[in-house]
Amino acid sequence: MDAETERARRATPEESTEEILRAAEELLREAPLSALTVGAVMGRTRLGRSSFYVYFRDVDDLVARLSQRLEEQLWEVTARWLDADDPGEGIEQALRALVDVWAQH
Repeated sequence: MDAETERARRATPEESTEEILRAAEELLREAPLSALTVGAVMGRTRLGRSSFYVYFRDVDDLVARLSQRLEEQLWEVTARWLDADDPGEGIEQALRALVDVWAQH
């Protein structure tokens, strides 16, 4: 798909939300939390600044959603240990998965 067609295609709410969350996470890899502004985040997306407010109340809401997503991933990998038949093996798998999640974010 060429760039013009991509711009013309309307993103779904899920795609737009994900694009904003991804942009915020990228920004936080490079700058402190204080640099996380609507303008800075939206400048990294294909969306207009006003689109931010369709999906998020404010920057605090954005940070809460990022945190919630991370928490869900951490609980998911922790469940590998809690659900394992062999707790020793399960904890090793869970710890490796936790390190992977931490490195990803």
